[in-house]
Amino acid sequence: MTYQSILSDKIQELVNELRNREGTSELEIDQKVNNFLDAIFSKDFISKHAISILEVLEPKAPIMYEENRLIMQEFESRLQFRWLDAFYITQLYITISVETTRELMEEILNKTAISDNGRKNIDVYFSIMFQLQRQSILLAKEMITLLKGGYSEAAFSRWRSLYEVSVIMNCLEKAAEQDSENIGIVVKEYLASAFVRSLELAETEVEIKQFNNKINELNIKESRVKQLKKNYEWARSFINKKNKKQMYFSNLISYSGLDNLKSFYDEACQFIHVTPYGLHNRLYEVDPYDTLVFGPSNAGLSVPFKLLLVSLFDTTKSFLRLDPTIDRLIQIKILDIIVEKSFSRVDEIEQQLKYEENLKRSID
Repeated sequence: MTYQSILSDKIQELVNELRNREGTSELEIDQKVNNFLDAIFSKDFISKHAISILEVLEPKAPIMYEENRLIMQEFESRLQFRWLDAFYITQLYITISVETTRELMEEILNKTAISDNGRKNIDVYFSIMFQLQRQSILLAKEMITLLKGGYSEAAFSRWRSLYEVSVIMNCLEKAAEQDSENIGIVVKEYLASAFVRSLELAETEVEIKQFNNKINELNIKESRVKQLKKNYEWARSFINKKNKKQMYFSNLISYSGLDNLKSFYDEACQFIHVTPYGLHNRLYEVDPYDTLVFGPSNAGLSVPFKLLLVSLFDTTKSFLRLDPTIDRLIQIKILDIIVEKSFSRVDEIEQQLKYEENLKRSID
């Protein structure tokens, strides 16, 4: 029984009681009912009952949490059993990316001289590429965690960031190949754009001074620093120096050569911003009026799995080619073979799930 049903019964009792009284007009009945409703819907009445209900529910929170944990544990066990091959191969892939990245970073650090302040004097271009590669691995791990929980669309949304990292790394790599002498200027402007944004968000005098000093150390003209406030302006020098129109991420996508994934990127944006398209077009079929669908699903994982592998391959390849020894070229080829093999297996799992779901519907 709800408060609303109790309220409806009470109102009906009140109306019946008043009408049974001789001399009571409809106007008086309406007035008394309105007074009763004003008292019921007052802030004090609602707060009082909300607090009393919460006092009953709060002690039950640990039980609710444990019940939900056990339900999710059982679901995740079933999901991982169905997708086990995909999880195995993706974890292998991520591990190889981590180890090869760490190996190259340690080699560079061992070769790098120590500056006067006691820190390694690492090349700025290599430092930025390493930070981007580290971010790509972190994003891949976040995606695999979401996929293990059955949150395919959340993983797809997270891939959007992984794709952006891969595009930026490919752009920087391509710019370095085309003009190795000026790549230092490009990465300085890349850093300056980050410091300029941090300066805009700075709240204390110490922070303002800190970021101003960092910008000044880069020796970039003040007029250019102002231009770097615009998103992706740092990429103008190697994408289209003569074009004065505003730079967009789409310009970077075209330059990077990774525009084959742009349609997926656009679709991922729809899920992030919850557009009408994102709300009504899912990675898996779901009844829009099913009141039980509030959790994860074991379907729809194939697209995020594939995108994770492809984009992590792009970032790892760009990073390892900073020092393309025969060993690293072999490592890149190993990752490439894994991507090819995993695609067919992921599709097989997804198709089997769809077949079983359709079979179940036909029986029902």
